[in-house]
Amino acid sequence: MTTHAQDSTIKDSLGRDPFGDMRLKAIDALTACSEANQRVLGELVNLSSAAVKETVRMYGEIGAATVEAVRAMPIFPMTPPSSIEDLTRDPFGAQRQGMLTAGEAPQHLMKLFDGNTRILGQGAQRLQASAEKSGSEIRDAIVGCFNRIGEIYGIG
Repeated sequence: MTTHAQDSTIKDSLGRDPFGDMRLKAIDALTACSEANQRVLGELVNLSSAAVKETVRMYGEIGAATVEAVRAMPIFPMTPPSSIEDLTRDPFGAQRQGMLTAGEAPQHLMKLFDGNTRILGQGAQRLQASAEKSGSEIRDAIVGCFNRIGEIYGIG
């Protein structure tokens, strides 16, 4: 028993396939949807990779700023007097100098916070620009898909 693919199609009284046009339109619509899906997924991958790249960049910049801040801070806040003469001339000079040096620590810390805040703000702006670009591309893909389906089915 042999079967042919043409024998399984339904024909009308004139010998035409009444569902052929519907099948072609459905295939075209599914093709348009799959193309839009590929574009959307591609943009989501691009956005994810941009976010990862930006995060690594921000961590690197914050780490470099922290290292610079640590290098700028004094190691010993209270320096011991260099000689007995210095100690007899100004017995509390080392303590006074230590207090002045220790008073600069909050200033160094605030500079570090300011730098880190600036780095995070710039990173957020770059990430927002990537997100806006990806959102625009995704919107264009979806609008293109709906327009193509409208063309296929003669809508709009």
